[in-house]
Amino acid sequence: MKGGKVTWTTEWYQTLGGEPPLKSFLEGLAGRDRDEAIAVIELLEKWGNRLRPPRSKPLGDGLFELRGDQVRIFYVFRPGSVREGCI
Repeated sequence: MKGGKVTWTTEWYQTLGGEPPLKSFLEGLAGRDRDEAIAVIELLEKWGNRLRPPRSKPLGDGLFELRGDQVRIFYVFRPGSVREGCI
C-alpha cells in the first residue's frame, strides 16, 4: 500500500472452549513486562513476516517466537494468507 500505513491482521489462538491463552498471559503480567509484551505484539502487527531478530526467531515447522527482554510469545502465519498471523 503506497503512502499508507500497512498493518498485519493478528488473530489470537483460542482453545476449544473459546479461551485465548494470550489474553490470560497478558492479564497476568504487570508493569514493564506487560508493556513489553504489548510492544512486541505491536511490532508483529506492523512488520509481519519482515520482523527479524532479535524480536522474532524462527523455531522451525512454521513456528516463531516473538521476543522481548523478559517476554516470549509463540506465533504462526496462517497458510494461504500473506497478511495474517496467529498469536
